[in-house]
Amino acid sequence: MEAWRTSCPKLSVWEEATDRGLLERTFTNGRLWVRVSQAGWEFLREKRPDCYEQLRRKARDHAA
Repeated sequence: MEAWRTSCPKLSVWEEATDRGLLERTFTNGRLWVRVSQAGWEFLREKRPDCYEQLRRKARDHAA
């Protein structure tokens, strides 16, 4: 996604989140993983507390 920049409305949210550092991308065992960065968690906690709580619960359950 990083190499392919576009003004397509469907990708504008992805591009903005990437540009603002709200996501982290890592490669593990040949696979690309995308997760919410610390800045992304802080943004969600401030702007969308309901989503923040829901995602934190899912992340906690997944880690257990």
